[in-house]
Amino acid sequence: MKTFTFMKTVCAAIAFYAAAALPVVAQTFIYTESVSDGYQGGGPSIFAPTVDYTIEYDAATSEITGTFTLSEDPSTLEGVNPQVRYGVMAGFVPLQKVEGVDTYTYAATSTLDANVGEEIEIRVLIAWTGYATEIPFMYEVGSDNQGGTEPSDDEAPVLASASLVIDGLEAGTEYTFYVKAKDAAGNYAALGQLVYAGTIGNDDCTIALGRGVYVVAVDGTVSKVIM
Repeated sequence: MKTFTFMKTVCAAIAFYAAAALPVVAQTFIYTESVSDGYQGGGPSIFAPTVDYTIEYDAATSEITGTFTLSEDPSTLEGVNPQVRYGVMAGFVPLQKVEGVDTYTYAATSTLDANVGEEIEIRVLIAWTGYATEIPFMYEVGSDNQGGTEPSDDEAPVLASASLVIDGLEAGTEYTFYVKAKDAAGNYAALGQLVYAGTIGNDDCTIALGRGVYVVAVDGTVSKVIM
């Protein structure tokens, strides 16, 4: 997600840092692999399929989608209930059969509480009456083996708009804000933006970057508008 770094300067002294967010194009990573061992639980000798899996992770929304193709048909098991758990999420979520394909393919999407580069455990659970087989494997969040190379993001972000409330300002004081965009990959915008603002008889103001800069008093009075 694109973010901004704000620096407030008074008499050329940097006073604080703050951040705001700007929606950006999603960064999607896709990783495909296979697992055929490491089973846990009761019943592996009865049902222990090879699992071909594809993990798709959207860094912008933190959504993870796992698609799992089993080498054996689980529907032959009485009361079968395929499930998956991503990382440390609470409990398992049901795997839904992917319709329109000739394979034994199941999928589930969840929000992942993890960061890019963090290693998590994914567990595919095939439960049926009286038995359960768990297939655990490790996944590095954001890993991507499509095309054989790791994706890179070296594109500088663009500051489009932002708004934020800045606390702790002094009444009747001129301020200079230096605004520069930074994205999740660590890229900074080539150019920053200087914003000059002033407060009136209050200690708070709101700055909206976009078509103009609005410095607003707590009571709603507009102090300055810089276009």
